[in-house]
This record gives sequence, structure tokens and C-alpha cells, in this order.
Amino acid sequence: MNQKVYSIPLLVILLSGFCLNAQTTWTGTVSDNWNQVANWTNGMPGPFNEPTIPAVPSGAHFPSVYIFTYFNFNVQNFGTLTVNADGGVSLFGTFINHGNASLILANNATNFLVEGTGTFENHGAVTNNGTFSNEGAFLNGTNGVFNNNFVYSHSEESFQNLGTFNNFGELFSEANFQNNGVFNNFNLLNNNDNAANLGIINILSGSTLRNDLNFVNQNTGTLNISGTFLNNNDFLNRGQIQANANSVVTNSFRFRNAANATWNSQGLTQNVFCAIYENKGTHQNTGVFENEGIIYADSPISNQQPTSTGSSVVITPTNFGTLCHDFTVGLAANNLAAVEGLDVANDQLDFCTDWTILVNGQPIFNFSGCASLGEHTVNVSFTDPFGRTTTCPAIVTVVDDLAPIIACQPAQNVQPNGGQCSATVTLAAPMVIVENCSVTSITNDAPALFPVGQTLVTWTVTDQNGNANNCTQAVQVVDNLPPTINCPPNKTVSASLGLCGLSNQAPEIVGDPAFAFDNCGTPTLTNNGPTVLPIGTNTLTWTATDAFGNTDFCQQNITVVDDEAPVISACPSDIIVESQGVDCQAVATWGAAFATDNCGVPTQVFSISSGSIFQVGTTPVTVLVSDASLNTATCTFNVTVADTQAPAWSNCPANSSITLLDCGDVAVGNWTPPTATDLC
Repeated sequence: MNQKVYSIPLLVILLSGFCLNAQTTWTGTVSDNWNQVANWTNGMPGPFNEPTIPAVPSGAHFPSVYIFTYFNFNVQNFGTLTVNADGGVSLFGTFINHGNASLILANNATNFLVEGTGTFENHGAVTNNGTFSNEGAFLNGTNGVFNNNFVYSHSEESFQNLGTFNNFGELFSEANFQNNGVFNNFNLLNNNDNAANLGIINILSGSTLRNDLNFVNQNTGTLNISGTFLNNNDFLNRGQIQANANSVVTNSFRFRNAANATWNSQGLTQNVFCAIYENKGTHQNTGVFENEGIIYADSPISNQQPTSTGSSVVITPTNFGTLCHDFTVGLAANNLAAVEGLDVANDQLDFCTDWTILVNGQPIFNFSGCASLGEHTVNVSFTDPFGRTTTCPAIVTVVDDLAPIIACQPAQNVQPNGGQCSATVTLAAPMVIVENCSVTSITNDAPALFPVGQTLVTWTVTDQNGNANNCTQAVQVVDNLPPTINCPPNKTVSASLGLCGLSNQAPEIVGDPAFAFDNCGTPTLTNNGPTVLPIGTNTLTWTATDAFGNTDFCQQNITVVDDEAPVISACPSDIIVESQGVDCQAVATWGAAFATDNCGVPTQVFSISSGSIFQVGTTPVTVLVSDASLNTATCTFNVTVADTQAPAWSNCPANSSITLLDCGDVAVGNWTPPTATDLC
């Protein structure tokens, strides 16, 4: 709970005079106002005029402080003193609240502050409904009763309770806290310094005791817990702890139950991650004990055992060996096998970084070389953050499981053996860069002969302990030998049928190619000729190419001749004409024959030209077709001149009549024969 801070005007009581041992007594005849001079027998209290509050004042009023007032003197209270809501006291002297006397801090009282030079003793009753702060010495006497209903804090000096202290509010202890009486906590008791209990502390239901530094429950002390106890630092029990069924005890740092101490836990106990609980006394647990940290069970925990979860560990006088486990370590590249504490420690301790774990007295213990291979017993010591050391043995087995570190030689480029498509290669072994012990074998999978191209050779290096490593070396056999080619002889060949040249696929070419051979298989053959070699002499360049692009070439002359005659597919048709005129002649005309040739358009020559004069009768005409190579073809057609003019008669006899005299008579007629003429 936050402390309330008030801004109150201060009244400083300045008293003059140098009378030794002067005293003034409260009368209360005028009012209850502490700061009214008429209420005092010998003037206002001061350093040399110390006040006394009688059990029964002569007047009608007990004193009340209404403004913030400095008590830089000693006060003897046998009656009742009230610090009202707007009042406050800063005590530099000694305030003794005697038996049957009362000090009351009203609701919202600003503060009752015991300064560093001040002393507060209570042998009567104190009721705090405001804020009580102690920076000096505080003593609640054997018969004293202090009821804290709001906020009490103390620092710098000591707090000692010999009587009864009822804390219904919040008590913050920043200095030495000592309870020899009965401390009843109904809300919050927070220790931030050194605390000791020699009496009885009751942590009642719903309340909390929080320890943030050092707290000792001494031999005569009893801690009754029905609420919550939060230990965030160092707690030592030398007396008795009774944790009831509804209690919650949480340890997050260090909790010790000393020899001859007693802890009876019936509620929930929590030992959190990496926290330490040390039991050397009597611990009867009939509740739930959740352990996620470390328990030193030097004395057994009876009845219900802790439930261990996560990274928890319980160390007993008979199981300390379980803190260690055997470990196998391999030699590293530096020929050392390093063992750290965490390597051989129980896994639960791996996470508690404030522990010191040593192997043979060293944070890192090194085994060296092949001579260290095998089993070794090491001593492992565990020292917790508070200096307690536990030891156990562990067996460390040193092995060589590091394969040799090797590097293959660079890639090699070689040429084939003479006339072969492979090479014999001598390879150098890999370099062994790191090997802890010794190499026993170096092998590879190289062939006896390396074919042309790339071959990957795998090298395997094995040491005396069977560790092996591989690397790969490339061997490149480069074939740069050209094939050998021989051209066929020069030749003269006829053009391909229907072509004005020779097809490059003609049998005369493809059936009689160049001849080539190579050290790596049969090379491919090509020539640079066109699809059709033209009429005339053609120079062919033949090229042989092997599988790796090496080439050789030769040349061949091929003379192509055209000996294919033209083809006459249609000769002019026979012609019939009629003779004309007195000459009995006729003129005949015709068109060209339809002729083709493999080399262009042939020429045509007629034996008689079209348009010539023909005599009556049939005259044959021959067509001669010739190509550029003087190959010829002929065809013939007929020209017929027909005579279609009739002959002409002249001197034709005239008609005559003959009379027969008798049916049996014969008549004889006589005429002069006519004359017939014809133009043809």
C-alpha cells in the first residue's frame, strides 16, 4: 500500500531558557490542544522543558495534536495522547508510552515519525490509524500492545517487539526487525533487511509475510502460517514452523530448516525453479510439496514426498551420485577432449547458471591425444550459490570419432593414350590436414583407364579407429586428336533424272562417300555441296567430325553432265487444207510443239516452216527439239492439201431422140463425146 503524504503547515516549538531538568505537566484545563500554552503547568514543552502527560489530568481534557509538531524533547505519557487527522509528530527525543497509557493516531493522521535520534517505547497501548514511521529505535514492551491499522514502516534503526503487535495494515521493515513477543499479522509484513523471530509470529488467513532479505526464526521462535509466506531471499528456521492446511509457502531463493528445527507443513509448499531448500531438521509434510528447484534432504522429509517437476532434483546422503552421469567425449581437431561440468551434471542443474560445477577441480578438464582414449573416472563437484559443495564420480569415455580432415589434389587434365579413347593417369593421394591418431589406409575408386571426358575419383582416408572421410578429385581426359579422312576419287556423272544437276543424295555421292576413322568411335561425315550440284565441275569439301568436335577435311571434284534428251509431250496435230486457185496449192500454219527439258526451255526447229505453200497431197513436217547440251528429240506431223475443185465439161452433146419402129428394134444413137478439163 502506498503511504499517504500530506502537506501540513509546521509549527516549530522554540523554547528559550536554560533551566536544567525543567518539566511541564499537561493540565488540559482550557482545551485538548497540545499547542495551547494555557494547558501546561510550566509553559510549552521544549528541549529543556520536558512534558509529562498524567494518567488523569487536572483539567477535563487529554491532549490532542492538531498540526504537525516537532517533539525535540522527551515525552512521558501516562494518559492518552491523540494525533488528529490533520496533525503529525516528528520525534527527535524519547517517547515513553507507559503502562495503561494510550497513543492514538486518528484516521488519516499525517505521520508519527520517530527520527534517527529518537526512541519510541510502548508499554501501554498504541492504535495507529494513520502512518507510523520509525527511523530511530522502536520497542514494544512486554505489556505493550500495538495495533497497526494502516501503514507502519521503519528503517535505519531497530524494531523490537516484546509484547503484542497486531498488524492490520501494512508493515514495511527496512532495518533490523526483532520479535520477542507475539506478532499477529492480518495483512502485510514485508521484511527488506535483517529480521529475527524469538517469539511468536502468526501469519493469519488472508495475510502475507514477505521476506526480501534475511529472516531467521530463532530456536525460541514459532512461525504459525495460515496465510501466505513468500521467501524471496534467505530464510533460516531454527525453531518451529506450523503451516496449516490453507497456508501457502513459496520459496524462490533459499530456505533452510536447521538441525533440531521443526517444520510441520499441511498446506501448499512451492520450491520454485532453481530455488534451494535445505532440510537438516524435522520436516513433516502432510500437504502438497511442489518442487521445481533443488532440495538438500540431509534429513528425510516424512509422509508426503515432494512432487518433482521440470528441472527439479532432490539430493540425499545416499543419492548424491545421481547428480553425475557418465559422458562420452570425442577428441577434437586440436587433439583435445574437453569436458565441462554441465557435460557430466544432472540435466536439472544445467539451467541453474549460478552454480559452480568443476571437473577434477577445473571448469573445463582436457584429455589429450590418442593416449587418453578409453575410460576415466573424474570427480565432479557442485557448489551452489551459498558455497555448499557436493561431489560425485563420473566415468568419462574418450573416443576418437573425428574423421581425418583431408583435401584432395587439384583436378587433372590429360590427353588420351596414342590411338586410344582413354588415358592412363597417375594420381597423387589427398593431403591429410588433421588426424588425431594415425592413418591406416588411403584408397580410391579410380579405373585402370580413364575414358575421354570427366571422371570423378572418390578418395577414402581411414584412421586406426575406423573413422573415414572422403573427398573427390576430377580427372578430365581431353580428346583433341582430329579424325583421319580420305576423299573418294574425282568423277563424272550424269545429272539426276529430271534435274538440271546432281542431287547431293544421289547414289554417286552418298553411295561413295569419303572414308574417315577416329580414335574415339566413328566420326560423322558431311559435305558442303548444295542440295543439287549444277551442271559442270563441282568441288565438294568433305568434313569428318568426331564426338568431341575435332575435325578433318578433304576435297573431291564431281563433274555433272546433262545427257537427258528433251521430252516432246505434244507434237502439232496433222493439218488438212484445201487447195486454192489455179495453181492447185495451199498455205498451212501451225504452232510450236509442247516440249520440256531438265535444263531450261529447249529450242524447236521445223523441217518446213509454218506458213509455207504446200501442193496438193500430203507432206510430212519434222520438229527437231534441242537443249543446251545438244540433246535432241523429234516428232512428225502431216500437212495435207485436198483438191476440192470439180473438173469442167465442154462440147457436151445436145439431147436427141430416137424412135423405135418395133419393140424388138435396136436404136443406135450417135453423138460427139464432150471434152472434160481439171485444174489439178
